[in-house]
Amino acid sequence: MKVTPKTEAEIKAEQEARGPLPRGVYDAEIKIAKDTTSKAGNEMIALDLVVYDTDGHPRQMQDWLVDAMAFKVRHCAAACGLLGDYEGGDMPAWKLEGKCLKVKLGIDTKGERPRNKIDDYMV
Repeated sequence: MKVTPKTEAEIKAEQEARGPLPRGVYDAEIKIAKDTTSKAGNEMIALDLVVYDTDGHPRQMQDWLVDAMAFKVRHCAAACGLLGDYEGGDMPAWKLEGKCLKVKLGIDTKGERPRNKIDDYMV
């Protein structure tokens, strides 16, 4: 198959030009998960995900899991089969990498243009 090579920046620009996906539930995969610290100094997990539209086209997204959004952290853990880790009080980011799950997308209207955001993880 012949391909037209594109950089990640070019792909992201094309995705943004198409606009946000409609609100709903979509298949996703966590590509990268990192233990890090929020600007407020709280522990958090930064996620890089690929979300697939209804035609199977991938879209790159980011999300952040923080203890203040406990429902999101718990639902992500459950969707990834890591509820035991969550309930034990320690959920290392690396255990999330490569997990396939379903995400509930919303639309963030703040900023220059509307874009998708992950509202929740489906158990």
